[in-house]
Amino acid sequence: MSIKTVDVTEKQTSPPLRYTSASLVRKMEEENIGTKATRAEIVKLLWRRGYLYYEKNSGLRPTNLGEKLIQVSEKFCPLIVDVALTSDLENKLESVMEDKMKHTEVIAYAKINIEKIFGQIIPNIENIGKELVSTL
Repeated sequence: MSIKTVDVTEKQTSPPLRYTSASLVRKMEEENIGTKATRAEIVKLLWRRGYLYYEKNSGLRPTNLGEKLIQVSEKFCPLIVDVALTSDLENKLESVMEDKMKHTEVIAYAKINIEKIFGQIIPNIENIGKELVSTL
């Protein structure tokens, strides 16, 4: 067997599609972030606070401030952007509504995690502020 021709095609991979408001709400549902009643409001809040904007033909995009907020959060307080923590808390709240768990247990769980979050934020508050202000 012999090779008669070789064709080389150069291509670039495409970035993943940007979210629309609807697809972001669906992703939040998949990740168990928020409730059916709050997900759309969360997206609107991100928009109102200037963390997101809509680009025609491209979908939702983070603003510079939105990107910086995520970077700073991951750097100084990774727990606050931990999807697993948010999902776990949502599951526990649902368990309370279904009488599978006592509300006092969920409050204790939330308190422990809030204390951990503040334990990461408080010592870094000045650095967090400086990094966020540099974006404005």
